Amino acid sequence: MGKDTIILVVDDEREIREPLAKYLVKNGLRASIAAGAADARKEIKTSAIDLVVLDIMMPGMDGIEVLSHIKSDKKINRLPVIMQTASTGQKNMLEGLNAGAYYYMSKPYDQETLIVIVNTAIRDFQHYVNIQGRLKQSVQTLKMMDKCLFNFKSLEEGKNIAILLANACPDSERVILGLTELIINAVEHGNLGISYEEKSRLNAEGCWESEIDNRLASPVYKDKYATVEFSR
Repeated sequence: MGKDTIILVVDDEREIREPLAKYLVKNGLRASIAAGAADARKEIKTSAIDLVVLDIMMPGMDGIEVLSHIKSDKKINRLPVIMQTASTGQKNMLEGLNAGAYYYMSKPYDQETLIVIVNTAIRDFQHYVNIQGRLKQSVQTLKMMDKCLFNFKSLEEGKNIAILLANACPDSERVILGLTELIINAVEHGNLGISYEEKSRLNAEGCWESEIDNRLASPVYKDKYATVEFSR
C-alpha cells in the first residue's frame, strides 16, 4: 500500500468527495474522484483502481446499482467497495452487504476508522491479485498428481501449498480462494487460537501479522502444525 494504491471516491456532493479524497492522500494513498455513477463506471473501466468508496444515495443510478455492475463483471468483481450513506437503517446496510460490499459506513463516521478499513480491504485485494498471478504460473504437470500430504505451520507455507494444490485442480481459479481461506483458518484459528474477535481487533490496531509471528515463535505453539491431504 502507498502511493501506487488508487482509491476512487464516488459521491454526488462535492463538499464530501473532495475533502475525503484529500484526507486519503494525506494518509499516503492516491485518490481519484467521481461525481456520479456514470463517471465512476468510466473510471473503474479505464483506470487501475484498488478500492472504491461509494455513496449509496445518488441521483440517477444509485450506489447499489454501481456495486451490482462491479460484482457482475468477472474482470473487476473482486474489487473491494466500501459503501457510505447518511441512512442509518439496518435494511440499507443489509442491502449493501448482500450486494457484495466489503464494508458499510454510516455518515458521519470517524475518518481514522475509515483509513483502517481501507488499508485492510486493500491488503485483502492485493493478496487476491497476488495469488491469482501466482496461480497463472501453473505447472501443467501438477495436474498429473494423484496423491500427496503436506504439514505446514506458517501462513506463507500454507498459501504456497494452496497455490500448489489449486494448480492440480481442473478449475484452479475457483479452488484457490476457498482453499486459501481454509488453510489460513487452520493456522490462525486452529493452531494459534486467534478468535474472530481477536483478529478484528488486531487488524484495527495494525498488529495482526506481528501477532501471528509472535505466536508462531512461542513455545506454546511452535510445535503445532496443520495437515492437508490431497487425493484425486
